[in-house]
Amino acid sequence: MTQKPFYDLADFPDMQAIQQHFQIIQKELHENKVWLNWGSDSYDPTGHCKFLSGNWTVCPIYFGNYGGGDMNVPNLSRDEMSELLASLPSRFPETTALLKLFRRINFAALSRLHAKSKLAPHRHNNPYSLIFHLGLIIPPGNLCGLKVAQETHLWTKPGDAIIFNDNLEHSAWNDSDEDRIILYIDFTEIIY
Repeated sequence: MTQKPFYDLADFPDMQAIQQHFQIIQKELHENKVWLNWGSDSYDPTGHCKFLSGNWTVCPIYFGNYGGGDMNVPNLSRDEMSELLASLPSRFPETTALLKLFRRINFAALSRLHAKSKLAPHRHNNPYSLIFHLGLIIPPGNLCGLKVAQETHLWTKPGDAIIFNDNLEHSAWNDSDEDRIILYIDFTEIIY
């Protein structure tokens, strides 16, 4: 994989197709809010996410190639987790139907960065994946952004979308007084 921060959305027609349906996803977001404190791959000695300042919560909506069986969410028992996973297709029927069309999707979730919150610089180990972000609720004023390596994307409106490499150091911020919510998709760069 080329190690560049951002990728041209035009090179990924399947992600463009998802972007074109952002209002469907946005509608189902408003109907179903299942916000979870998400597990991180980077914890401090007290068990908190090392790169989080403020609040960040996630609502899983689709498990493609990653399945979801080994997902660990703090404060949910194995039975509660199974019940949640089983409920996702009925909570997000149109979004699930849309995402099922694309074989390269590993995982999809709604990601909420609360007002006045930041994700400090960090990186992940996803050597064969890229990340698609689709703006669903974007506070006005260019107060939310994502920096990957030395390049920055400022969110301006719902429906905006980006693709980036989360193997490179990246950070996000929401300096507004409202929540910023995006659709997060981890997808395989190459279709096998």
